[in-house]
Amino acid sequence: MHQNVRPRTAAAVLRHNNTEILLVQHLWSNGNTSWLLPGGGYCPANSLARTASRYWAR
Repeated sequence: MHQNVRPRTAAAVLRHNNTEILLVQHLWSNGNTSWLLPGGGYCPANSLARTASRYWAR
């Protein structure tokens, strides 16, 4: 039997006065979930400056 495993994404926008914050729900490999700010992670193969530059470009 073919098992179709597709990652799911959930997002929420928190609004207060004129401020909006986008949060994305992340599902960890152990089954736990957490809400995070969107953005890339740090990859040790890149410098911190390169990581910051990539993040800023997005």
